[in-house]
Amino acid sequence: MLNHKTYILLIYLASMFASYAQDTLEIKGRLTSKETNAPVIYASIYDITTYKNGTTSNEDGRFLLKIFNYKQSVAYKIKIQSIGYKDTIIALSDLQKNAEISLIPEIYELPEVLISSGKKLKENYIGIPNGNLRKNDNGENKVMFPNYLAGFNYGIFVKPKKKTRGILKAIEVFIMEKGVPEAEFSIRILSGKNKLKHNLVYPSSAFVDYLQTPIVIKGKAGWNTIDLEEYEIPISENGFLILFIPLDYGDQYKWTDDRGGDWYGMVIGVYEKRKVSQLFRAFKYEETYAYDSQLKSNTPAVVVRYLEEE
Repeated sequence: MLNHKTYILLIYLASMFASYAQDTLEIKGRLTSKETNAPVIYASIYDITTYKNGTTSNEDGRFLLKIFNYKQSVAYKIKIQSIGYKDTIIALSDLQKNAEISLIPEIYELPEVLISSGKKLKENYIGIPNGNLRKNDNGENKVMFPNYLAGFNYGIFVKPKKKTRGILKAIEVFIMEKGVPEAEFSIRILSGKNKLKHNLVYPSSAFVDYLQTPIVIKGKAGWNTIDLEEYEIPISENGFLILFIPLDYGDQYKWTDDRGGDWYGMVIGVYEKRKVSQLFRAFKYEETYAYDSQLKSNTPAVVVRYLEEE
């Protein structure tokens, strides 16, 4: 496994992607379910050869993938990932010939919600409701790493206390004015199959999806609430990742930071208090996941609310 310093360096290098190039290949396609022929919405489609190109499917399952700085000599491979479906990897040459792509549904074996019948539930939370945000030297709110459409997303790792039994009620997240706060995004909730250690890098096979359908949110600057109670997502003792994934609407939600880096969608603030108990900054980089527990790393401004037995 990669160590923490190497992993952070990779993330920094990912932020230096060049988004503009002379040769751009555009590929249009549509994703459908192999069982029902229904459109597969909000799926991630990205280039796993260079990890510099990505997009998402829309409400009709259609997508437009742009390969910047395209080279005919490169054997590009594309990965398609969607909640409720098996991951699909396809050669770019095949994708050009077959723009109608059928995805195979996947049934997740989720743990049962361990709540005793007839017991009263009380609401609890992890995080700092309406907490103060950290500012930089210019007095501006400090932000997490922004999102990118090609295999780099950020989020939080939640580490419940031992013997916590209950279900998730809601997630509250502070979206910054910087970036595009109104950009739509989806969330993905992943539970570790085993206990996860901090500052180590794990493959996707170490997790299971807790959601079976996408949840899409249209953000706004300030605190946003994502209701989850109806999904009956159990609290995992192994901890779980919550990723914030941007949806591709072309250049509408694209923006450039002070260093000239190109990003997409909204960004999340961080608490003024550097370390918040049970919450940690987390990343998805290419096909790996990790969370950071170092004291110098600011905790994302997120509150996780859950219902547990009294």
